[in-house]
Amino acid sequence: MADERWQTLKAERKNQTGSRNFIEVKRTKDAETGNEFITIAKGFTTPDGEPRYNKAVTVPLDLVDFVSETLKKMK
Repeated sequence: MADERWQTLKAERKNQTGSRNFIEVKRTKDAETGNEFITIAKGFTTPDGEPRYNKAVTVPLDLVDFVSETLKKMK
């Protein structure tokens, strides 16, 4: 059963070429507080096509610009 507290607003997944591994970027909203977050998750797809997640980092929406600018500087 899915956690109804978190509403997914948008999600995009990029599969790694020649692999079942993926990176997913998802924007979610906390239904109780109204706060929004961006989550970057790493995972893989099972042979049945189901996603499984290994690691994730979640950033409050007000810090997304800082993270984005910092990542671009490190490229």
